[in-house]
Amino acid sequence: MTSTAAAVKAGYSLAGTYNCPASYNIGGRSFLNDGQKDLGQMSLHQALVISCDTVFYELAYGTYQHDHPKDNVVTSPKAPMQEMQKMEVGWGFGRAPGIDLPEQGAGSIPTREWLYYLWKDNAHTGQNWCKYGGPMAPMCSRSSIRTAITATSGNPAWRRSRPIGQGYVAVTPLQLANAYVALANGGKLYSPRIGKAIISPTGRWSGQSSPR
Repeated sequence: MTSTAAAVKAGYSLAGTYNCPASYNIGGRSFLNDGQKDLGQMSLHQALVISCDTVFYELAYGTYQHDHPKDNVVTSPKAPMQEMQKMEVGWGFGRAPGIDLPEQGAGSIPTREWLYYLWKDNAHTGQNWCKYGGPMAPMCSRSSIRTAITATSGNPAWRRSRPIGQGYVAVTPLQLANAYVALANGGKLYSPRIGKAIISPTGRWSGQSSPR
């Protein structure tokens, strides 16, 4: 839902039709739709219902191409956030929900800042870390943080899994519930609260015949 919202904000029509091919090419690599089926043209509503990966690959890549690509040269944690990640954070993902409990999960939204710290925290592990591949693999043969992070942030494999909620995207059940509440109520994101009971103005507890 956040990828759809970000694409519409970027100028894609909410009432438009979009192609759902069996695969979508990014940077010379083909990424398959789940089931490898060419399902033709469809609305964004249909794409959400059937979970067409390639519709969202195309939307995300088109948005990315116009999202200040010069900022992919990530040399500090102050690198600006991309528009799709801004939308995800705006829906409450990638940050603590603010519930009144001692522990809560923030999840993970892989922004440019997140990528910078992933590199900084793991570069010292050398080839034992690099040989397993993943989005950080382009960094392994490079000594410069500037060139390494630039190579990775431009890597098709790094970009393509984010719009369908895979890769390094991680969210909690509470964040999902809270986001869908915001969708249903018109866009207001609340901080969840723990409740013991619902009490009427007269002091009656919900489900009881008389007040305590």
